[in-house]
Amino acid sequence: MFLFGNFEKRIVIVSKLLALFVFVVSCNTKKETILANVYDEHLYLSDAAGIFQKGMTPQDSISLLNLFVENWVRDKLFENEAKRRISDKDRIEKQVKEYRSSLINYAYENLIIKEQLDSSIEEDEIRAFYDDNKSGFKLEYPLIKCLFVKIPKAKVDKTIFQDLWNSSNEDSRTRLKETCAQHATLYMLEDTLWNNANEIIQQFPKAEISHIGLSTKKDFKAEDENNLYFLKVLKHLPAGEITPYSHARKRIIDVFLIQRKKEAIEKSKDQIFEKESRRHNFFIYTNRVKVKSENK
Repeated sequence: MFLFGNFEKRIVIVSKLLALFVFVVSCNTKKETILANVYDEHLYLSDAAGIFQKGMTPQDSISLLNLFVENWVRDKLFENEAKRRISDKDRIEKQVKEYRSSLINYAYENLIIKEQLDSSIEEDEIRAFYDDNKSGFKLEYPLIKCLFVKIPKAKVDKTIFQDLWNSSNEDSRTRLKETCAQHATLYMLEDTLWNNANEIIQQFPKAEISHIGLSTKKDFKAEDENNLYFLKVLKHLPAGEITPYSHARKRIIDVFLIQRKKEAIEKSKDQIFEKESRRHNFFIYTNRVKVKSENK
């Protein structure tokens, strides 16, 4: 049962007005078509502008409009009941005001950052910061430089692929990369990159590899029902060691950018403060406040 009079009939009538919707909105008429009202609040046809999508049938549009209006009514009735039952309205209004203010400030901060932030950072600056703060860049998880391949059994001949994997011949390495690019589910063949060891372990079948194994063994091969797995560990860094520069670099850049964002926002606040001070658009009255000394 709907919460207002003969809702379904009313929706049918309103749906016939949808053909006039573009005209109503484009003409910006002062008196809009009302879809529903709850106490002194109204839902207008223009409020439903964003709910319709291209290709919808008239029946789908009617059903969607029906749901949209009913949900609006339910929400408004619930809101009015909440206003009636909740006694601490002043606190809520204060929170709403503060939230609105924070949203506006956040949007303007983003505008300032977009217009003013210099995101270019010299490599020497990044390196200097790393060298001066190495003790703060301790690894929270182990890293490995490695070669890794996960490839479906159905896509390759196991013996031939193992031969490619084990070979150090340049032609074989090229064929290995081509095969992986064409068939592998996941592969990492860049031997200069540091990778999260936890993520590599998770790719292997359970119990086939461990952190202890990574630090002592260099070559792993495994298979399950569907895939072949190959891993060569070239270098291993356990958790707690100093993070390599290449791995810490992005974090350092983020630190620089965060600091620059703060500086840009504070600079803008200072400029606004000085400008409005010259225009006498604010007044501070703390000199009128008498504060009792705690020693008395």
